[in-house]
Amino acid sequence: MASGVKRISAITGPKVSERMQELQAMLDTTVEKLGIKTHTQLADKLEKTLKEYDEMKSAIESLENKIVHQLLTGKDFASGKDLDKVFKVPADLNFKNVAFQAKALLPEQNILIYTDEGSFVLLTKTGTSAKDMATKLGIKGGGNEATVQGRDEKVLSLFA
Repeated sequence: MASGVKRISAITGPKVSERMQELQAMLDTTVEKLGIKTHTQLADKLEKTLKEYDEMKSAIESLENKIVHQLLTGKDFASGKDLDKVFKVPADLNFKNVAFQAKALLPEQNILIYTDEGSFVLLTKTGTSAKDMATKLGIKGGGNEATVQGRDEKVLSLFA
């Protein structure tokens, strides 16, 4: 077959009835699992479920933002080795969100944030090189002069 040409396949004869029965069984199972009475309610149920999902997702993100904010503005942090603040955060938090909030809440501080798994982000204030500081700390990651991030288990032993 030539490139760009699509093949059309069709079910004919008694196979049509078998396929229709399979599709009907899938539809009946879906209706039963969703707890609705008829197939015509599927679209409404899906729309309602997706709306609930979006609301729950938004609520979870809001709660996570509050947790991260409390963590970053609280008094539970270490410091040292040219770092103003060092935070160990749970691995199940959205790490990008933690780093984003840290940049916004603590802009003129040298900060190391890491997880039990060795993921880390190093944020530095203006005039301090994150790359140089990472080298000095003995951790490896990628980034720029203001931010270095990566996964290096050496970070776990720095402030244990």
